[in-house]
Amino acid sequence: MEKIKVLYEGQEIEVKKGITLKEFSLEFQKDFENSIILATLNNDYKDLRKTIEYNSEVKFYDLKNSIAYKVYQNTVTFMLIYAIKKIYGDKTEVGIEYSIDKNIYCKVDKKVSITKDVLEKVNAVMLDLIKNDEKIEKTRVPIEEAKRINRQFTLNDKKGVLKYTNYKSVDMYNIKGYYNYFYTPMPISCGQVNKFELDLYGNGFIIRYVDRKNPSKIKILKDLQKITKVFEESSEFIKILGVNTVGAFNKVVADGKVGEFIRISEALHEKRIGVIADKIKSSNKKLVLIAGPSSSGKTTFSKRLDIQLRVQGLSPVIMGLDDYYVDIENIPVDEKGERNFENIETLEIEMINDHLSRLLKGEEIEVPHFDFTKGKKIFKGRKLKLEENSVIVIEGIHGLNEELTKKISKDDKFKIFISALTQLNVDSHNRIPTADTRLIRRITRDNKFRGFDALVNLQMWPKVLEGEGKNIFPYQEEADEIFNSSLVYEFAVLKPYILPLLYKIDRSSKHYPEARRLITLLELFLSIEEKEVPMNSLIREFIGGSCFR
Repeated sequence: MEKIKVLYEGQEIEVKKGITLKEFSLEFQKDFENSIILATLNNDYKDLRKTIEYNSEVKFYDLKNSIAYKVYQNTVTFMLIYAIKKIYGDKTEVGIEYSIDKNIYCKVDKKVSITKDVLEKVNAVMLDLIKNDEKIEKTRVPIEEAKRINRQFTLNDKKGVLKYTNYKSVDMYNIKGYYNYFYTPMPISCGQVNKFELDLYGNGFIIRYVDRKNPSKIKILKDLQKITKVFEESSEFIKILGVNTVGAFNKVVADGKVGEFIRISEALHEKRIGVIADKIKSSNKKLVLIAGPSSSGKTTFSKRLDIQLRVQGLSPVIMGLDDYYVDIENIPVDEKGERNFENIETLEIEMINDHLSRLLKGEEIEVPHFDFTKGKKIFKGRKLKLEENSVIVIEGIHGLNEELTKKISKDDKFKIFISALTQLNVDSHNRIPTADTRLIRRITRDNKFRGFDALVNLQMWPKVLEGEGKNIFPYQEEADEIFNSSLVYEFAVLKPYILPLLYKIDRSSKHYPEARRLITLLELFLSIEEKEVPMNSLIREFIGGSCFR
């Protein structure tokens, strides 16, 4: 029996050639709090069915890994779809719609009225799959065979995805003879995923997952009515556009109709910004606060809102929070001793409140300027005083945090939250995570305007997400208005910019697997030329050529 060497956590282990990752993982399962459901083989994500054929390096992951967590989510989804189709028939359509606080909202076609009893039946079937540790089998099939399987199991929305890819074959997974396609790996069996809950929500239901940081607990379902409403509005926009999957979008591109599609998409954005400006005008509020996570498009949104406010007869005054940074030596540090620029204490809170209070009283102030080369505030004699029709517009990550404007009456404040909430899914069973949209935007922008390669952003991204979770998302429901900045067509525009950057990441990098995941997603889209994008589009903030300065 031929032997090979596997490097695992710094130690070299001799194993038989052809051993599966699952077999190899058994010895190390005791070191993990939860089931190992994913591995990297020579720094490339693989499911545990994969065999080790030559000297290699292996790492294992449970739910605490972000990609393994996506595998877990998709596995629960797969079991859910199997259960519903087993109870109500193969032709019953199941839609995995969107994320609400990292839980997933789902709908079933109108033939099935979702009740508590229905969810209990579905849950029982899913728990049986887990109890019996039913196998999830994987089969590599040619594209034409995949299309036939999709027709057989009424997976019609997947044909568009497969039609426009360059793949000659794809992986199909099946549970007890029911086949489906997922673009992430799947574990070997259902028993490896054993925690979830189903709850009624709106016109459908929510899949509640475990908390990734504490996988022993199911996430508490927060009441996010405003965000839910925005997703529902986005669903209405999708109906107007007639495109809700990557396959349907690719058909628009292939048919040469993308120009009209883009114009309608942009018109929907402009209409929404106009509605927000109308509400600001009618509210008579003098302070507009705009907040949102990284790469949500706050800058372009603010400038387009400025135009709409002027149409309303108002005179917007833009104030930048960057000018109110504390001096660099006073920036607070985190638990690692590193300066934490996302902490609200990086801002001169008292000065901000004093200046705003005086402006709203009709007084004149001198606005500071932060010199980033010196790391200090300086005053250059720039004076500011509001006119009768003026409205102050402030954009920054802490805009919705009451601490920022604690001395200003709520009656004077109009709060706007902006984020890129995914409208388009790969198909009805494969979601595109909202955070991926922003990460892809950020990589593109930072390379074009700041000279950063993709690796810099992949290294920083986990910390960015952590900061947003503390400083931005907890306040989103306090907004008077929420603006969804995502555009259905944007991945097709960003793809030519970002793919070369992702391909440059070497296999030896710890971020190579994440780069490969993004590449797999982007390769599903047909590309669109930059010239199709209007100069005032929010996407211009990331690719250049904007009419705004």
